[in-house]
Amino acid sequence: MEIYYSGRSQCKPKHSSGPAMRDHYILHYVSSGRGVYTSGGNSYSILPGQGFLTLPGIINYHIADASDPWFYTWVAFKGDNVPEILKGLQFDGDALVFEVIKENQVFFELILDKIITSSDSDFKTYLLHTGNIYNLLSSINILSSLDPEIDTMYKRYKKYNNDEYINKALDYIYKNYCRDVHIKDIAQHVSLDHKYLCMLFHK
Repeated sequence: MEIYYSGRSQCKPKHSSGPAMRDHYILHYVSSGRGVYTSGGNSYSILPGQGFLTLPGIINYHIADASDPWFYTWVAFKGDNVPEILKGLQFDGDALVFEVIKENQVFFELILDKIITSSDSDFKTYLLHTGNIYNLLSSINILSSLDPEIDTMYKRYKKYNNDEYINKALDYIYKNYCRDVHIKDIAQHVSLDHKYLCMLFHK
């Protein structure tokens, strides 16, 4: 297990990343604010105490909310045993979103802080960071696994198919065709970045 990079940011309204494809994993954890994460043709609303995992080789995109943007932390990593670990955690193509239960959030954020603030690169630090990644992964609940305890919470954070965004955009165009409507107006109406909305239509 190797950590590539890490960081944290208070995003500006509608700050976006992607669409992009990477060769490693990136775990994002949201401390405050909200936004939308899109991967594998599905979009997820992400709120405080939740996060999302970017998988290698899959096009993904995320955007912060216009009025309540994210403050989030991220850790990028890679390892030969990661697929097996994620499979054990029931992370798969349809389960990219997780939550950290309230009792574990302080512990989870402490681990993230240790990873981000460490500037050492010796072997001991490598071992500590490897253990920290394992601790992070062991502290999450996969929302899409729909365990009985988290089924109700998952339903509050509806998973949207991209077709719904397109239909909503088309409905807006139909109702406003007499006005001078621009792509940015449509994107704002459906809460997506205009570049990503264009990509959906081009599909």
